[in-house]
Amino acid sequence: MMRVAWMTAAVAACVVSAPANAANVVLVNLSGDFQIRVASGYFDPADLPDGAGGTTPTPQVNLAGYGGRLRFSTRVTADATGYAPSVIPILYQNRALIDIFNGDGTVLYSAELASTNYEPDPDAEYFRATFNGNRRDGEYYTLYSMNGFTQQIVSFNYANGGTSGSGSLLDSFEGGEFAERQNVSFSFNLIGGSTAGSVPEPTTWALMILGFGAVGGAMRRRRPVTRLSTAH
Repeated sequence: MMRVAWMTAAVAACVVSAPANAANVVLVNLSGDFQIRVASGYFDPADLPDGAGGTTPTPQVNLAGYGGRLRFSTRVTADATGYAPSVIPILYQNRALIDIFNGDGTVLYSAELASTNYEPDPDAEYFRATFNGNRRDGEYYTLYSMNGFTQQIVSFNYANGGTSGSGSLLDSFEGGEFAERQNVSFSFNLIGGSTAGSVPEPTTWALMILGFGAVGGAMRRRRPVTRLSTAH
């Protein structure tokens, strides 16, 4: 599983030096808006009711060459209080929206996939969100699975601020109560876009942590001063 390598060390230092009222530390707060081009894959729409209690199969669409839009947001936080440095929980919150367009600009396929998990997380097999990177280069992954039948996975990497990169999407409902749902699987390339938000550098975090520690230490050392005055 991907990691933001410097996060654990930064948060561990924060636990040691931050004042007692320190709360969640925001490590990543980032969003992106990219144009994509499907490299290969398909869209298999759900079968339509035939009016007689059955369904009529719908044709599968080859998505190769179709254009689309990918928007994402990721937020990574860590609880800097109450935990030993080796077990600090890191919370990943990812959200991705993908639209694939017909030639006339109408939406052929649209999906929104969000996943939130703490790490370490006992449910990471079924709900997983990870991120590693910054505004210029990064890797994103989110997964949702239920009952062993439903799988939705979005993963991608971007470089040069989102002007290049690649990824894939799986939106599969095979079996159980979801058997009649659509199935989608395709890979894509990023062909343009941008990112916004903040991903502090390790040195920035170090300075912030030292600052918090200094302020907290000063507050703890401060003693009340009583001034006496006499009336003349």
